[in-house]
Amino acid sequence: MLIVTGGWIEPNIHANRLKMWRGRAFDTEIIYISPNGKTRNCKAPDHYLLKLRDNAVGGLVYGHPIVCGGSSTTHTKNCERLGSPKKAEYIEMLDLRYNAASILISRKNGAEQKLWVTGGRNGKASWLSSTEYVSTNKMFSGPGVYLPFGLKYHCMARFNRSTVVLLGGLSHRSNLRPSLFMDTDKETLTEAPTLTEKRYLHQCGQISLGTGGENVVVMTGGTVERRKAEMTEVLMPDQDGFHVWVKGPDLPPRLQLGDGVSTPDGSFLMVAGQDSFSASILRLTCSTTSIQSCQWKKLEGELFVRRRQHVTIVVPSSYITCTP
Repeated sequence: MLIVTGGWIEPNIHANRLKMWRGRAFDTEIIYISPNGKTRNCKAPDHYLLKLRDNAVGGLVYGHPIVCGGSSTTHTKNCERLGSPKKAEYIEMLDLRYNAASILISRKNGAEQKLWVTGGRNGKASWLSSTEYVSTNKMFSGPGVYLPFGLKYHCMARFNRSTVVLLGGLSHRSNLRPSLFMDTDKETLTEAPTLTEKRYLHQCGQISLGTGGENVVVMTGGTVERRKAEMTEVLMPDQDGFHVWVKGPDLPPRLQLGDGVSTPDGSFLMVAGQDSFSASILRLTCSTTSIQSCQWKKLEGELFVRRRQHVTIVVPSSYITCTP
């Protein structure tokens, strides 16, 4: 099940279809995806945003979906908990932040969960090197490790249990192709395999090679050399045990400004984005351990409204009763 919220919506949409203001959406969609790939839109009247947000980040922390930062008419310096039962619940962030990236950091078998929010912009600096941790437990935000350079338009994915990888983006170092591992237990940064091309406004995540197979990092979409990129790449171990980028199946439409998420069944989803505005959901799956078995497929059904620069959060199917 997916929570899709905020962002920009297609121009000239009929205003009474959803809560919106000047092209941005307050409304949240909850999408149920059946095992056979059919989608169903669920009503979620209590999950709309109280603040307009595009270019925000988010995740599921201790079972609570939160959306952090972003920009609208003004930049936003807090996280908003969706579906709060009685009143608005906010977590104040350490810095204004948009065009950032985030990933859930889970320690002690899930007993300690934080959303790690990295880089981005704050309206003054074009790229931030600071990071911070946000948690719904005690509703706090605290400082994280600094990146070795300022960064925006990047993405983050899980590499293994205790390591995440930060990929791509734009920095003040114009020739940089950022690729960093972070040990989430030690909070240390090391270099990861260099990207084959400079890429930004893309998406990344984790995908399983075959049923119960190895989990690998996948990266797709965005912009390469100032053009929309269809290329998908997978970080694979070679015969010597070193990880290298291997070309995978091309993304059918050249998407940027969408959102990519990994799902519990081992697939990777690209949700909407900028391809003359899209409402489609594309799923990447691999039937065997071979990259040649991986393929993109458009799911049956789509979002209620075309979006870009939104936030997508994966939640368990038990999170809400789906009422069409």
